[in-house]
Amino acid sequence: MAPSEIPPFPFEALAEAVATVAADGVLSAHNAAMRSLLAGCGGTSLATLPLDATAQQRLAAGERVPAMFGGRAFELCLHEAGGGRWLCARDVHDRERAETSELAAARVRLLGRLAGSVVHDLNNLLGSAMGLAAMLVPATKDPADRQLLEELQRGSQRSATMASALARLLKATPRQWQQVAVTDLVAEALSVCKRIATQHDVEVVPSMATDLPPIRVVAAEATQVLLQGLVAALGRAPGRLHVQAAREPIAIAGGRPRTCVRVRFAAEACRRPVADPREPAAEWQARAALVLARAGGELTVAASADAATIAYVWPAVRSG
Repeated sequence: MAPSEIPPFPFEALAEAVATVAADGVLSAHNAAMRSLLAGCGGTSLATLPLDATAQQRLAAGERVPAMFGGRAFELCLHEAGGGRWLCARDVHDRERAETSELAAARVRLLGRLAGSVVHDLNNLLGSAMGLAAMLVPATKDPADRQLLEELQRGSQRSATMASALARLLKATPRQWQQVAVTDLVAEALSVCKRIATQHDVEVVPSMATDLPPIRVVAAEATQVLLQGLVAALGRAPGRLHVQAAREPIAIAGGRPRTCVRVRFAAEACRRPVADPREPAAEWQARAALVLARAGGELTVAASADAATIAYVWPAVRSG
């Protein structure tokens, strides 16, 4: 069908650029989109389109071919209908840009999850190192060995802080708040410290209420806070460590009483005196208090000659 015989069709209403292709490859634009495209690239026929030889061959074979015209991405395709050939060009610039942005965002999210996983595992190892060093210090008589163990504690604490900071830097996604069961958080923290307790003859006595409501936290942060508290409690070398979780009405920060979940680590018959001021206890307490404050909770720490108690309070998620 010759171009002059093409039946009427509202090509101007199409967003897709349309042209007919004569036998000699000359292009006849049928709407403003194609006229603008051809004017921008200076093409008047298939042969003069800014495509390399491979792209020209693919286009002639009926494949969709990507091309750049005027700084925008297009997708070209040849169609045969009614004895004639049609060249269609679809503007895919916005779609490709969105896909590129989504791909970049997916890569960042994947990097953030990977960083969080690595830091979580690293913090578990560092927590074990800190706890082991804390247990060995009281039994070490040589001043040089004792100093090495204390340096190990401080270095591990600094490494954990730096690793957490690196993970926050790599993560581009917002902190993931979720409703979780406190028992799951405590169980994960206990699993990390179980070997330390066993090696040093610490009897761990769990006492978890059955009616605990869920709390809304960033699970990784809450687990890390509990892990640090366990390491600190085990650092006193207790004969017995009570791990308790209960539902209580508590007035946080002087407000009205509301349903909360309290987690307590109570160390009894401690064989190591109150922590030396040079140890980084104050640092983890400050960071733990900050993490709890973000979720509207509180931290309390009490110590005596042979006992220590660390208590965490989180507001419960309101039902309904």
